[in-house]
Amino acid sequence: MLLLALLVAAAGVFGMLRNWGRVERRPLRTR
Repeated sequence: MLLLALLVAAAGVFGMLRNWGRVERRPLRTR
């Protein structure tokens, strides 16, 4: 159970970081 929770948290953080990098790299496409 702990492993699953850790995996979900890591995936969420990774997705947020990836989204941030994408927005900063292509701000014109998001708008």
